[in-house]
Amino acid sequence: MNERPHKQSDEANGHSPWWMLAALALAGTVFAAGLTQFWEVVDGSQGNASHYALAVPAMLIFLLMLAVNAVCRAFGWHALLRRDALLCALFAMLIAAPLTSRGFWKLAGAYLSTLPRTEDFELLQYVPVGLWPHGADCIATFEPATVTDDAPLRIELLVRNPDDTKSEGGVIPDEPYLLTVELRAKELAPDAYYYCRAFADEAEDESIEVFRSSETSGDFIFKGRYGLKFPVGIRNRITLELGLDGTGELEARGARLVSAGALEALQHGRRSVPANAPDADRLALCTDVERSPERMLSMAGARWLLGGHIPSMWLRPVVAWTVLMLLMSGMLLCFMALLRRQWIDREHCALPMAQIPAELLGLRERGGVIWRSRAMWISFGAALAWRLLCGWHGYNVSVPDAKIYLELDPFFNGAAWGRTWKGEHLPTITFTVTAMFLGLSALMPTEMLAGLLLGFALYRAQYFIGEATGWAVDPDYPRPAQQQLGAFLAYAALALASAIPLRRWLKRSRPADDSMMSRRQTSWLAGLIICVIAMLLWGAWQGVGVRGMLLIAGIALLVGAAAARLRAECGAPFAFFVPVSVFALLPLIGGIDAIGRNASMTLLLTSLIAFSGLFFVVPGLQLELLALGERLRLPAGRLALAAMIGAAGGMLFGGWFFLSSANALGGENLGASWVFRDRSMDFDSFNMALVRAEGNPVSGESASEERLAFAFGAGVTFLLGALRRIFAGFWLHPSGFALGMTPMMEYIWGSVLVAWIVRVAAQRIGGARAIRQGVEPFAIGCVLASFAAHLIFGLISAWLYWRHPEVPRVGMIF
Repeated sequence: MNERPHKQSDEANGHSPWWMLAALALAGTVFAAGLTQFWEVVDGSQGNASHYALAVPAMLIFLLMLAVNAVCRAFGWHALLRRDALLCALFAMLIAAPLTSRGFWKLAGAYLSTLPRTEDFELLQYVPVGLWPHGADCIATFEPATVTDDAPLRIELLVRNPDDTKSEGGVIPDEPYLLTVELRAKELAPDAYYYCRAFADEAEDESIEVFRSSETSGDFIFKGRYGLKFPVGIRNRITLELGLDGTGELEARGARLVSAGALEALQHGRRSVPANAPDADRLALCTDVERSPERMLSMAGARWLLGGHIPSMWLRPVVAWTVLMLLMSGMLLCFMALLRRQWIDREHCALPMAQIPAELLGLRERGGVIWRSRAMWISFGAALAWRLLCGWHGYNVSVPDAKIYLELDPFFNGAAWGRTWKGEHLPTITFTVTAMFLGLSALMPTEMLAGLLLGFALYRAQYFIGEATGWAVDPDYPRPAQQQLGAFLAYAALALASAIPLRRWLKRSRPADDSMMSRRQTSWLAGLIICVIAMLLWGAWQGVGVRGMLLIAGIALLVGAAAARLRAECGAPFAFFVPVSVFALLPLIGGIDAIGRNASMTLLLTSLIAFSGLFFVVPGLQLELLALGERLRLPAGRLALAAMIGAAGGMLFGGWFFLSSANALGGENLGASWVFRDRSMDFDSFNMALVRAEGNPVSGESASEERLAFAFGAGVTFLLGALRRIFAGFWLHPSGFALGMTPMMEYIWGSVLVAWIVRVAAQRIGGARAIRQGVEPFAIGCVLASFAAHLIFGLISAWLYWRHPEVPRVGMIF
């Protein structure tokens, strides 16, 4: 009987109480989010700490928990933390780390502020108002009007009174605002122009010019200004005047004036004024100013600290994005639970990246022996010395550089090579070996390593072929975004073809010992449906629409399934192993008008902030949590609780650390200040989609080439899958082709090559036993040494950050 009695206590089942499990996961998530944000954003020296298959901050906290248990055992006490609690805490932290980093928050500030800051008001109109931080519209009502030379349009705005604490309306002097208005100028004289100016208290001779233009168009165009400030000293009202100088006619509609103080505070930081300062009441009205309490040891001081310097304008977008990411995480969790039995129990996916947690927790057949392995400790010592030497060289150039790093471009620099050795993420393709990637790659199946190398070689060969055929004249050749997306969706289709046993759910008769599993499957299916319906409701809340949210949910499910399967089957040691842009699918299904422009912009923002980074690491982690939890016979509810604590913690705690750091110090002053820079070039795909929607004939040829690249990626993946089904010994797995073209391979291919040589040599010499007793402990030792090196240099960086901020810190990929 597989069925387990439900009414037994946790103690009888050997499980920790659910509240202890939740508390440990929650505490670990807080520390992992804080450590990730400090290393990757505030200090910025360890910018890739959470980009590995096993996020470094999460693993360091987990190893600390294991050390606590080891100390307890050394004194003859019982272990303080049980394995089930440790497992759930570990995966909660591993799930939280990507969302804290490039899975969401690390890029959120940049992309949510780019369009307002660059005054791209045309695209800003398609961003749902609840997804970016701004104040209420100060222009309560605005009726469309026509402006002529002798009849300007005036908008009266009241000024906020600092003494009126109950009122929230009115314009605040010295507050940065965003003004937008839609205008259409017709029949303007050659020397005519239209303008917008602002003056206070009827002082027309002291006006502020907001904008001036003579641009004409057959349709309405957006005009406005970001960062508009009204001078201090205004008492009663401000007048905005839209006027025309010269003959002609100007139509106006849709004027809006909202506070942009939250975006400016994110970029430059908030000023702090004492509560008892003479002008504190007036200054505190500005978003970029906060009033500090008189006494920190008070309720006001506690609220000030817990507030994290975060303006209230962030509340709505944080809630909106957190709900969306939690719904997608829950949807993927249910989907992984439905797929787990087929992929893990029936198809026996290797789960190479889960071997380290399983070894450290003693969940493998030889449980616990890794700490007594001589091979592990030898590799740990050698790898740690190697990486410490590399780091030492970064601080002292007189120390020999022990990095294994070889640029290939000087050896293949002929014109025929073209961009063969130019990377998508890296400037050039280099042969690089690191301890982290070598260890993680050595845990992957030998066949998969060979497939990755061959897939990478075939993809790079496309550039060489393009030079020989002339196809490389197209600067976008070979259109990697479309190829990757086609390969991933085809791989998802292959993985799902036999994974969801719908026929078993429809059959009336089921084996008696499978009744519990059937009930679980039904529960997970119900959860999946509920999450999808909730996403549709979220879309209605944000004005996205049903079709748009169905597309976003469908992309998340398919790409998430492909990413999880790839991680489960062959492993993915580093981030960026998913398509570089899921937005590339939109032109292939009819363009932005197929789902609506608001939905298209939401898809683009989701793709830029989350999907193209680390978010799709989450479904693979969820699958591993479910698989390892099954070995401990943990109830599904506890596994779901741990996964959702990780997702919620990554969004909420990660958001608190990110926003509080940026608002306290100023994003431009942080170590990772690059994430706050102008990212307008990443919105070019949306501009191109708008051009295509208007029927531009030039874009039709480009669209056909994109469809061809998408079909090529999908077709080759399907062909490889069919060949492996027909010929059992076919040497190229479709996963090798799907992953070979991703940016991840630019970072790891050298380590993958060395790992493949090591595994092949060990297998030839000692067979499977050499792999189990030699290669795997060697790989785990390399990975643990990399964690230790990250910790050592992370502590050095933290000390330099606080004591000697002028000294540059060393940032490396370990």
